[in-house]
Amino acid sequence: MKGLNEQEHRQLINQNRQILGNIEFDFVVTLNTRQKNQSIRTHRIHEFVRRLNQALIGTKWRDKSTPPINWLHLREEESQSHSHSAVKLHKRVDKKAFKDQARRIWHQVNQHNKQATIYFDTYSNKRRGAITRYISKGGDMDCSPV
Repeated sequence: MKGLNEQEHRQLINQNRQILGNIEFDFVVTLNTRQKNQSIRTHRIHEFVRRLNQALIGTKWRDKSTPPINWLHLREEESQSHSHSAVKLHKRVDKKAFKDQARRIWHQVNQHNKQATIYFDTYSNKRRGAITRYISKGGDMDCSPV
């Protein structure tokens, strides 16, 4: 991260890992745009999350009384633009419906980009440490609401 020395950066990553290790996520999702333009990729991810919340929770998903689907994104720019994301579903959201809608909406948001892909993996306690390290490896995570 910009503005941090190496020790501060390492400390931030360790703090992020402690926080993440206490959250029981439902899925780990990889969102590939395969585009180098960071602002386009960020916009597509935010649009995807917005549409998915609306499809699964309804038009009032932004109301405080209706908890949305919670996402944590780690965006990478190294080889191909993609995001490793952890997802915590609201208890009213069916896991199969989530995956089906997520695939459909990701392809809609990337309709002009045939190389865009989405991959799902279940989050398990046995793999919690490895997933936490992977998602937090760069220390630059986005957990901001859409």
